[in-house]
Amino acid sequence: NMTGGISKVDQQWGKTDNQLPDHSHRQPGKEYETGQVNSHSTLDSNDQRSLNEKLKAASHLEKEEHKKEKEAGPPPTAPAVFHGNEPSRGAKVDENLGKEDEAVLKKKGLA
Repeated sequence: NMTGGISKVDQQWGKTDNQLPDHSHRQPGKEYETGQVNSHSTLDSNDQRSLNEKLKAASHLEKEEHKKEKEAGPPPTAPAVFHGNEPSRGAKVDENLGKEDEAVLKKKGLA
């Protein structure tokens, strides 16, 4: 259903009689925006990395998570002590196990 040679699509986009859209707002040489850092998953199955590279990335992520867990805050007994209560037996055991693990790692030179 054309009226006067202008289709509905042309009217919608403001084009008449084969006029191209105005792109004067674009800067020459800057056709695409650069991607943002960490904008995709490092373990994405659609990327072009080899299986070996993906395994390295996965082990690196696991190491980073392990570091964060180790550095993560107060001992298990801290909340109870903070509230003026005696820590539970489980919290005490967890704290002792953490100290033992740390001592073993120090002996091995890994901590």
